[in-house]
Amino acid sequence: MKTPIARTLCILAAALAMNGCMLDFGLDGWDSSDDDGYYYGGSTSGLQATDGQLYGEMGSVAVDGDARVYEATDWGYGFRIELRANGAGGAGMNRLDFDGVSVAELEPGTYEGRGYTSSSAGDPNVQVTGCSGSSEGDWTYDVGAEEVVVVVTELDDETLQIDWTATFPETSDWTTGEPIGAAETTGSVVVVR
Repeated sequence: MKTPIARTLCILAAALAMNGCMLDFGLDGWDSSDDDGYYYGGSTSGLQATDGQLYGEMGSVAVDGDARVYEATDWGYGFRIELRANGAGGAGMNRLDFDGVSVAELEPGTYEGRGYTSSSAGDPNVQVTGCSGSSEGDWTYDVGAEEVVVVVTELDDETLQIDWTATFPETSDWTTGEPIGAAETTGSVVVVR
């Protein structure tokens, strides 16, 4: 006999087993006419991010330029910034995750990661997840980068520009099983400390 607690634990286990982009239930909509530079369709936690740019191919989608900041969250020991853009063939996104440093503590310089592990001892862990599909939230390509290079530039005392290049491994479309070659994306965003 299943108890409510057992059912709840099964639901939680299934949710945790889902891949990064598959957790997007698309409840936010996409309002490209929104002129508020700090509007986020996802979640925020005290992190202001603007001037999103996203370039490259992810699966069958190519993005080339302006990207909407969907999420900008800083929880004090790490942060996440997710950019989304419409492109040729559908929509794509990159989610940049830093673990081990907040934006306020982030020093200008270069950070490199393989998987979710820093390439240099003492540096924060960095990862990029790339997703794409026929429309936002309908992701059929969902891959973690195997290599990430992030360059942080101080624009002034309170503003940083974060640029990254993410290299994704060969994979397959999870809905059709068709092979997808290796890919590379670049992203950029400006954040306020």
